[in-house]
Amino acid sequence: MTGADVLESSQCLTVVMSDLDPLRTVGLMTVLRDSGVASALATSLDAAAPPCPATHARQLVAIIDEKADPLRCSQSLDPSAGIVVLARDPTRPYGLVLSAAGISCVDSEMSVEDILAAVRLAAKGGCVFLSGAGSCDVRSERNTERILTSREIQVLTMLSVDMSYAAIALKLGISAETAKKHTRHLLQKLSASSKRELSGLPVQWLNRRRAVEHGDDLTQRKSTLPIDNCSWCQR
Repeated sequence: MTGADVLESSQCLTVVMSDLDPLRTVGLMTVLRDSGVASALATSLDAAAPPCPATHARQLVAIIDEKADPLRCSQSLDPSAGIVVLARDPTRPYGLVLSAAGISCVDSEMSVEDILAAVRLAAKGGCVFLSGAGSCDVRSERNTERILTSREIQVLTMLSVDMSYAAIALKLGISAETAKKHTRHLLQKLSASSKRELSGLPVQWLNRRRAVEHGDDLTQRKSTLPIDNCSWCQR
């Protein structure tokens, strides 16, 4: 797929980069400009959106560093914007939490072409987890399916700060055994082998996921990641 193909469908795409290494920002801007993927580029989340023809649909994709503040990003970006997080050696649970939030996660050591492909997918409404260890999980529609239930998100938020089962049970008004049951489901869905792997995950991004949902009536399907096994090489 060429940059022109994306612009034909997205029509008015702005790519903004934030909190990235300066050299990486310059390199990405050069590639994005030369490829024709974006109709406009920016280096600040607070930058004013460029003019867009009234007949065109405006789209925004942000490329940000893993250390960026999720709250600030969520406040600065429209809920419909695509996000690509560049992370250093991300674990599979880390990447799948971002995927559950509808956010792409790409190992920062991956090629510029891979990052560009993630931007194209985000512009089309999808997201991907791509790691240097070989993980490649693609969701063609990031907002059509909830991966984690509301209760699982509550439990995961507490597990991410190392709360005990007893403390989680007391906080949520459930039994410790029920807390353990939710944890087992989380381990399966996030491809984690132990409770320890759930500590420190970027759960703040899951709050942004709620902002793009229309109330509590979003259709929930019983499924686990990966959602879409379409080949990444077809980018």
